[in-house]
Amino acid sequence: SHKSERGNLFFNIVEILEAKKPKAFFLENVRGIVNHDGGNTFKVIRNKLEDEMGYSFHYEVIKASDYGLPQLRPRAFMIGFRDEGILSGFAFPPHLPLRFNMSEVWNGDCSREIGFTLRVGGRGSNINDRRNWDSYLVNGEVKKLMPEQARKMQGFPDDFIFPVTNTQAMKQLGNSVAVDAIRECGKALVNYLDIISLNTK
Repeated sequence: SHKSERGNLFFNIVEILEAKKPKAFFLENVRGIVNHDGGNTFKVIRNKLEDEMGYSFHYEVIKASDYGLPQLRPRAFMIGFRDEGILSGFAFPPHLPLRFNMSEVWNGDCSREIGFTLRVGGRGSNINDRRNWDSYLVNGEVKKLMPEQARKMQGFPDDFIFPVTNTQAMKQLGNSVAVDAIRECGKALVNYLDIISLNTK
């Protein structure tokens, strides 16, 4: 929740922004933050960044599958600029087609094209449970996700090694970001910084 230790991390981020005054910020959080406490939590975040600190504020709920990865994983992406001025023209990049699907992740015939959201803790439920997140029907058999598949779903390169147990690797992957989505939005951020720079010379 907003009052939890993790929720209070936002104010640690504010301290960093106030101390370093970067030209831009890029934050990612679970999509539930947008409507948490009737939208009040998100309002506090936006007001702090926009009204008190002078950053512009752009946000969008983005799925990993919006930028080519076969995973739902909806997340609130928040991007802002310190000296945007009257431009206010930043836009999140257009969506991209899937680079590969879950059948390619499994190297077999998977019943789903796009996978469930990877989660941080625990294991999934029965294959027929709509809340299931780590069981897939592949070539007619129920398969459990392992780090090899989860890594691909998050966009990590095939040679990326997690030097921990499979359980710890799955937790780390569930708590990481969708690489392709971050990369595309990060490129849009950098390009827009260049536009701001040209218009403020």
